[in-house]
Amino acid sequence: MSKDAVLRLRIAKRTLSAIKRVAKDQNTSASAWAAPILEAELRRDLAAIELREQLRAAPPGKLSEDEAMSLALSEQRASRRG
Repeated sequence: MSKDAVLRLRIAKRTLSAIKRVAKDQNTSASAWAAPILEAELRRDLAAIELREQLRAAPPGKLSEDEAMSLALSEQRASRRG
């Protein structure tokens, strides 16, 4: 995630209190503990968006099931690399 990117999320109070509790148990700040988790989720979301765009751009009937699976797997690998 770019250092100058700003991401604002609304998190349920129960979830936020759980994040704060875990971070306190690990002796770290909630934002430092949650940032890597949120970045991983964002990478997966962006990979899914990219895959949808590639599938939409493919001509109808021209993308085989194997090609679609290959695209899905490559996006999945890309999202894990970070």
